[in-house]
Amino acid sequence: MTKQPQQGTGILRPWNDLSNANRSGEFTSTCSEYWRWKANRLPRGFEAHAIGIDHSCRRARTNTSILNDGYQIIPEVLTSSEVEALQVSLRTLDVAPGHRQLMRRVPAVGALAVSAKILDLVAGALGVGAFPVRSIFFDKTPTANSLVPWHQDITIAVSEQVDLPGYGPWSKKAGVLHVQPPIEVLESMLTVRLHLDDCDEANGALCIIPGSHLYGRLNASQIAEMRCQRSEVICAARAGDALLMRPLLLHSSAEAVSPTHRRIVHLEYAARRGRSQSARECD
Repeated sequence: MTKQPQQGTGILRPWNDLSNANRSGEFTSTCSEYWRWKANRLPRGFEAHAIGIDHSCRRARTNTSILNDGYQIIPEVLTSSEVEALQVSLRTLDVAPGHRQLMRRVPAVGALAVSAKILDLVAGALGVGAFPVRSIFFDKTPTANSLVPWHQDITIAVSEQVDLPGYGPWSKKAGVLHVQPPIEVLESMLTVRLHLDDCDEANGALCIIPGSHLYGRLNASQIAEMRCQRSEVICAARAGDALLMRPLLLHSSAEAVSPTHRRIVHLEYAARRGRSQSARECD
């Protein structure tokens, strides 16, 4: 049975022991979008180029920050030329708050998602062999500028529905099947948000509550309690910076006061700890 956050003496207590190496229900699935993209578009020699690049010091720092706080901002992950190239590639998309299946629709994003520099950052939290499972493009403009309330990312995209204990409820987003998985699945995932514009409070930077990922899946009253107990942090960033965060980290974003662009390439990764034929992620 999945444990729920306890509420003793008005203080939420983290139930999950992050030092426990014997968790049950380890989960890894095949990302059909990634493998389809890799088979058709991966440049010759790309993997050879990726091998041997070592950023072990940065990886160690990433692992500590993600473990304790649930997030980390890493500066200058993308060069100015890489940022500009992505901006150009994404101009073909219609103006909208979010576009899904980005790796499939924009080859440049697919290449970036499996590049050495991104996978090495992810390895600091998930270990070597983690792979992308979902990709979304977010933008805030004068015509697409909305408040995103406090929440956790508690669903994953899958290619088919297979009813298994701990999976549910099921839903569809933009025609893609989604499900809420067991808590262990979410704990073995990491999100990388790549900023293509300078981002601060004025244009809707993400706001987070450090350490909130340690308390499991939270309901509305628990989220309200968490906000009363803990300080909120605005994740201001420059173009080219990356925000790494756990899916269970509480986060929100306000409407942009000065909306021009706030372009984010949102990539989600899963740890490679085994195989599951039951819920294959596909977005």
